[in-house]
Amino acid sequence: MLKHPLAGLATILVLSACGGAGSKQLTYAPSQAPTAQEQAVADQAQAAFGASRTFTPASEPTTASPGLADQLVASLGGEPLPTASAAGLAPATAALLASLPDAMPAQARPAVVRSMAPAGPPAAVTAPDPACITTTVSATVGSVVWSGCLVHDVQTDPVTLDVTDVTVRVDGRVDWNGTTGVTSWNVAESLAMTMTSGPDVMTGSATIGLSGAITIKDGQIKGSTASNVSSTASFMGYSATAAMRTSMVVDLAYLPEPFCVTTGTLTLEQVWTRRPAGATAANYPDQGWKLTWTGDGITCGQVSVAHGQ
Repeated sequence: MLKHPLAGLATILVLSACGGAGSKQLTYAPSQAPTAQEQAVADQAQAAFGASRTFTPASEPTTASPGLADQLVASLGGEPLPTASAAGLAPATAALLASLPDAMPAQARPAVVRSMAPAGPPAAVTAPDPACITTTVSATVGSVVWSGCLVHDVQTDPVTLDVTDVTVRVDGRVDWNGTTGVTSWNVAESLAMTMTSGPDVMTGSATIGLSGAITIKDGQIKGSTASNVSSTASFMGYSATAAMRTSMVVDLAYLPEPFCVTTGTLTLEQVWTRRPAGATAANYPDQGWKLTWTGDGITCGQVSVAHGQ
């Protein structure tokens, strides 16, 4: 049998609500010295930006940018996003990721699938038609476009015989320019799920919208990103919805060799735009982190962190 409906819905909603820029105004406490975890996140962001400065025809200059905000927030204790190797990740998502170039935004990987996948092997996984993906690359510019890329995944639990049917669609594009140092993207993903256990049927859907632009050039890193995820699930007359937004705003200066950030701010926020029914801010808090590098501008800066809520 399926789990208790409310518990099952809560699991789906918690795992599916990850993503983009909040409209709520968070209040920040004074900056303080970073914890070891926060210092590691600052180092992770610095390394990602540093690795993104060199443009080659095989990769865009800010390759980490579309998924970077969610990766950093997850490392700080926010809602995580799955990867292709995450335990329990549905084969549908793995098939989709395997078929796409490395420029595939990391957060275009539906976390909701992890809560839907039975333990058994897939009965059928249909990878997207390669014709739905267009990659255009020259010596200085490039783009990846997804047009109606569909993945269909059917899984059957070998013990309970529960059947989970998931369809994922991805549309959108990522563009980069090695001359201007700009990477921009706009990606939409939708997911539809039906889970059947005997006479009981649970349905769920999720939408993910990703957008942003980051410029890394001439000693400056500037830009902003946003992702929005909303989900709905229904079972035996019960229904629930949830939505979350995650943002990143970057305004940093850097030294090129060896690369390091000298001054500026990196602000990360994860805000619930709709909490699951019965949930409170205490259980599902809005969170923010403002990382500030300070120094003389000609040597590597020191990081401090302000927490927002």
